[in-house]
Amino acid sequence: MDSKLGDIPKKDPKKLILDEFRSGKRIFESYNNFCKKMGSNFLDYPEFEFWFQRFSSGNFDLDYDRSQDPKYRTIEDIPVDIFEKICGNLKDDEKNNYWFTLRHVCKSFRAIVDSWTPPKFNNIEIYSYREQLISLRFNGFDISYVEKSEHLSEIGFSYHPNSLQSGNYRDLAIDDLTKILDVPGGCKLEKLKITEEIDNHFAQKLFEKIENCSKIHVGIVYLHIFRMEMIPVINILNLCQSIKEIDIQTSDLPNEEFTDKLKEITSLKNVEMVKIHNTSRDGEFWDPSSLNVPIITVVLTKTTVYKFIRLLKALLKSPHLKYCRVIAFVGKTEAFEDGLYKLGVRNDSADPDSDNYKYPIPDSDEFFEIHFSRKWGFHGGRTTFTGADIIRKSNSA
Repeated sequence: MDSKLGDIPKKDPKKLILDEFRSGKRIFESYNNFCKKMGSNFLDYPEFEFWFQRFSSGNFDLDYDRSQDPKYRTIEDIPVDIFEKICGNLKDDEKNNYWFTLRHVCKSFRAIVDSWTPPKFNNIEIYSYREQLISLRFNGFDISYVEKSEHLSEIGFSYHPNSLQSGNYRDLAIDDLTKILDVPGGCKLEKLKITEEIDNHFAQKLFEKIENCSKIHVGIVYLHIFRMEMIPVINILNLCQSIKEIDIQTSDLPNEEFTDKLKEITSLKNVEMVKIHNTSRDGEFWDPSSLNVPIITVVLTKTTVYKFIRLLKALLKSPHLKYCRVIAFVGKTEAFEDGLYKLGVRNDSADPDSDNYKYPIPDSDEFFEIHFSRKWGFHGGRTTFTGADIIRKSNSA
């Protein structure tokens, strides 16, 4: 090792980088530790990386003069006017294909790219698998944003190597989303998916950024709620001018608090259908009719005859329900038939094996027609139903 190391001041950046190198940790973790000790603005990552890589190659000369290095030009050194001329030869589909990539080259390039008409995407998906990572998908094109330090992020694109960018990872993700959502004439999406552990800080900042955007219309909203804070996400959904369908999947059995939060989605009153997937094995009973929406689908991966009958009872008492599709595997047992009878549901056919039933609505000329979907074959010696279609009808129709 170089003999001059002992003469280097303890707070010399190169000496501190050397200390981090000796810790045996990876470069990104070492840089984070460095920033925690000295502050995020003390030394930028490229300078840290230069010395760290020299130490990795066994070169410990801290007196090395970097001004002696040959000057290498990168794409960022291209004059802006030259870049504009190059991009002037790109076709519209080429601009769309490289839109995200070029935005993340440098600030001057981003300004030029932002003057273009942004690509139109029908499907947008927002994921957050853990802290310090956000993933966006635009029509299948994936972009990941990973925090390396407070002001440094790693950006990953589909089919492209990852690159380091200055800026907070949340801000970079929100900036890309805003450029797509805030377009003249409004944004129309076929699908918007929000899933996993979307953190409050990201959701709130996104809400504030797109609060004054042009109109946003969505066909289907997919909410996969796993440890997700609902309020910030609901605020985002309330910025949508219209939502046709909401598809919710949760491993936690919905409860009254869950229902009340969903009711805060202003578009819920006008959606054409709400679909609830519940993958929970246990938990208290939840009444989906309490959402007060006319069309609903309920998917239960785990249920019993008792819970199935209780669900039917709640649905048949709903004054708002027009149609409900229940998807659940349940055996046609004596308890099942007895449960239907106690509800006032009767077989609507002379054939005792018919799957068509009827429930007269008290004090009304309306009734619910119920058709059970039968699974072909038998399970444990009995018929198994895969669900039921419940349709409100009128005797006067």
